[in-house]
Amino acid sequence: MSERDILCSFSGGGYRATFFHAGVLRKLVDFGLKNRIKTISSVSGGSIVSALFGVYFDEIQTVESYDRLIIAPLIQFSQKNIRNKLLLYKPLTLLKIKSNNGIMIEQLNHDLFHGKTIDDFSKNVQIIINATNLNDGIGWQFTNQNFGDDRTGYSYDVENIPIALAVTASACFPGLFSPIKLNIQDYKFYHKNKNRKDDPIPNVTPNFVYLADGGIFDNLGYFSLEQEFEQNSDALFIVSDAATRFKQNQKIYYFLNEAVRIIDILMAQIVSRDRKIISCDMELKKWQGIYMKMESSCRFYRELEANKEGISENLPQIGWSDSVVERIAKMRTDLNTFTESEIQALVCHGETLVETSIAKWHSAFYQTLSRGESVGYYTDMKKNEKKIFDKLEKSKELVKL
Repeated sequence: MSERDILCSFSGGGYRATFFHAGVLRKLVDFGLKNRIKTISSVSGGSIVSALFGVYFDEIQTVESYDRLIIAPLIQFSQKNIRNKLLLYKPLTLLKIKSNNGIMIEQLNHDLFHGKTIDDFSKNVQIIINATNLNDGIGWQFTNQNFGDDRTGYSYDVENIPIALAVTASACFPGLFSPIKLNIQDYKFYHKNKNRKDDPIPNVTPNFVYLADGGIFDNLGYFSLEQEFEQNSDALFIVSDAATRFKQNQKIYYFLNEAVRIIDILMAQIVSRDRKIISCDMELKKWQGIYMKMESSCRFYRELEANKEGISENLPQIGWSDSVVERIAKMRTDLNTFTESEIQALVCHGETLVETSIAKWHSAFYQTLSRGESVGYYTDMKKNEKKIFDKLEKSKELVKL
């Protein structure tokens, strides 16, 4: 187990997902497992952190360098309140005067990716950014090697695709963003046969495709890793699920909020479908690893009886209380400004949940990991819990404008 590769899938869920998954990666770095991470497949908010991790993968050596290269820029970016800017341009988008997705591309470029293309991802980790092709109705991928889908084919002109564009396509949530119109007429696309080899003759493609949120097709980034299961069946697979919890309400519905509600219902059905498939695949032992939901506490996983390998009393007694996790689960999933306390709570929750899950189901492996004094978000968590909870309660005012 100690030499196994690590494969990750990161769900969507706005900045909430971004910082939760950032905590998961932070703990893997803290454990000295960074170089074992071979593939990350991500959607929407998960794609923001996975793309940044792909850019700086080779430079990250310690938790301190991870915080400097990943956490700090993400915090700075999250303070831009992209959501308000997108909504400001929404009327122009509806009138087909201006697409608001350009705002996201520009801000990502300026704050995080600095003009880099998907060709600039480290060659030592595979990054899969998932979007949805609205023309074909299937998943579209941007990776280190190519971009496209199974119907359009795949192009290798990765040096021409900005990372900011790929991430924005992955995060183009219906109703908030206008879809990305990607001009592909100057690129050659090749279909792949059943052995995933290119056909010799390029495919005839349309001049452009429209791309939207990857969560429309696969909100957990799971299905893009099916080939990895076959080729690397001994790997440790980490499914990090920060997808939104469906909220019941008693609103009066009219045309506009009815359309938004329908989108929420459909997205919830996609997440429910994917979770059932993942559960089934785990039972069939299609892959080995851990599946963790952000809305569950470390205590929940410590006490979970099904298929446990670890003994609860021997597991690390870490993690936020159920009341704090319940508040985290209710955080908004858009791109509004997040407070320092919210960010701290999410990063720490990602760290402690992945540690608890590895200790629970892979205890022998866990015993081999370095667990020295943790740095930053992890330190004095219990002592500050009441203060964090109070601040999270006050942050409710940021949920809606």
